[in-house]
Amino acid sequence: MNILILLKNYIMELLKLREKKEGFMTFITGVIFFSIPLLWIFKLTNWWVTLIVLFVYLILISIIINKIETNKK
Repeated sequence: MNILILLKNYIMELLKLREKKEGFMTFITGVIFFSIPLLWIFKLTNWWVTLIVLFVYLILISIIINKIETNKK
């Protein structure tokens, strides 16, 4: 029963994030970041390929965030 309440609260928070563009983008980038290791866990790639993909993703996200912060100023 508690799990259903937690799930309902999580879904409600996600719906609130959809209204806020920055919150939703943070959520999406987090989901992608934490999903990349699943490539290795499900044997879709080797461990070193997964690390390279993760590293490239981090570089791209840092560049995008830097451009967004620069545009805000």
